[in-house]
Amino acid sequence: LISDPQKTTISMATLAADVKIKFNISTQLDDNTRALTFVADALLLEIALDNLISNGQTFATDPKKVSLRISVGDGLVTFLIEDDGPGVPDEYLDKIWEKFSTYSNHAPNKQKPSSHQGFGLGLYLVKCIAEIHGGSARVVHQQPSLFELQIPLVEAKV
Repeated sequence: LISDPQKTTISMATLAADVKIKFNISTQLDDNTRALTFVADALLLEIALDNLISNGQTFATDPKKVSLRISVGDGLVTFLIEDDGPGVPDEYLDKIWEKFSTYSNHAPNKQKPSSHQGFGLGLYLVKCIAEIHGGSARVVHQQPSLFELQIPLVEAKV
């Protein structure tokens, strides 16, 4: 899908602040993570986080009840996106990551009846972006929904 990611230096604090402003959600970083800069494709990472957070806001009981936690450990940057929506049924846990796979359970924050009937590319792109960076994406917990995006930590050279 994307063969040549454009890696740049990303500030963890700036990333969290940008997400908080863009989506009006809670973001959490510990002090060690806040001061960190790392290397990744900023545009691709933004696309992945946008897809995960937008999905969370669509299925949450209130779009503000979505949160992002960012942590670093074991050589990985971990992004956890949580919402209080209905969760992903067992039979969809693997399918949601496939290209053109859609799932529209009870999405209380649809702006119009067909607004979440997308093309089934959002989570597929998240998975591809994670893999391009040598990482992974998965559902950690079904209800409340907790999605995890992990990429290897490549610290920026100072």
